[in-house]
Amino acid sequence: LASRQLTRETCQFFSYGVGEYFGEYVQVAQYLDENRQVVAQKIRKKNKEFPWINRSATTQLYGQWLWRDAGKMVVITEGELDAMSVSQVQNNKWPTVSLPDGAGNAAKAIKENITWLNRFEKVVLFFDNDEAGREAVKACRKFIKTGHCYVAFAPEGYKDANDMLVKGKGSELVNVIFSAKQY
Repeated sequence: LASRQLTRETCQFFSYGVGEYFGEYVQVAQYLDENRQVVAQKIRKKNKEFPWINRSATTQLYGQWLWRDAGKMVVITEGELDAMSVSQVQNNKWPTVSLPDGAGNAAKAIKENITWLNRFEKVVLFFDNDEAGREAVKACRKFIKTGHCYVAFAPEGYKDANDMLVKGKGSELVNVIFSAKQY
């Protein structure tokens, strides 16, 4: 996705691609199970509509199937493109996932995956730098073990992780992640 500065390797790693949906060119985020089988797909249309195919088949965070069940740190972003951006600037080596349905349903997604998340020493909430993102942080923090919740936002002038990547701020993006403040 050249316009989003996401490499072919990153898109393939996350099972993210392009296709046609009812005659319209779209982006497709594939949700996989623990056996790496596609169980659902989230479509991204040009008008920012996000229809699902088989949504009820998964409660996982986007990309969760890629990572082991515990570790030092996991970063949670608001959307798939942001998760891929954060992962890409770290050479796709550190656990990075996204909310499946954005900030409005963040608490539900975190709660459904809290057992997995609480196995990490540090859970970084890196949501969009807007009111909805800040409200989502407040709604989610209570589910994460005390002392394990960290918060990061893109600096002033940037909306989110992908915005930073597109504007050539990949190294600053890494700094934002590792400078996350304990909530």
